[in-house]
Amino acid sequence: MKSLNKPENLEEFFKWIEELPTVKGERWKRALILMGFLTEYILAEESRERGSKPFLKKLKGFRMRWKDIEGLLTDIRNKLEILDLFDYESTRKIFATISEDITSGEPKATVNEINFYFVVGMGLYHKFKDLLFSKKEKEGGEHEYIEESA
Repeated sequence: MKSLNKPENLEEFFKWIEELPTVKGERWKRALILMGFLTEYILAEESRERGSKPFLKKLKGFRMRWKDIEGLLTDIRNKLEILDLFDYESTRKIFATISEDITSGEPKATVNEINFYFVVGMGLYHKFKDLLFSKKEKEGGEHEYIEESA
């Protein structure tokens, strides 16, 4: 990972993920990494706002099967809306990419492999959160800078 250049924007971030040695163009792996990334974003916001992480229960102790992942996509979208996080342009782009990638078909992967890529995405959140979630769009195209607690 260190040999790959750090991405400067969202498109470079997607390419960066695709160039990870074990991902190499497999769309389902990119989808899981991005889902983990958004999930960690949700957990960080819940922790900041509520002091707890109730969304963690949805992750089934990281023993999710592909059908669980497909169902989790709806839960992620719903939670992003509830927490008023879906209006970030980067959040919408990440979610759209996940939606496209996840519909490419169910992979022939073990439960451990599915959860591995999901957790990798969760681990990447703190490294790249400032790059992706620094501006919040307002109506009319204006931008408001938001501070996030670590």
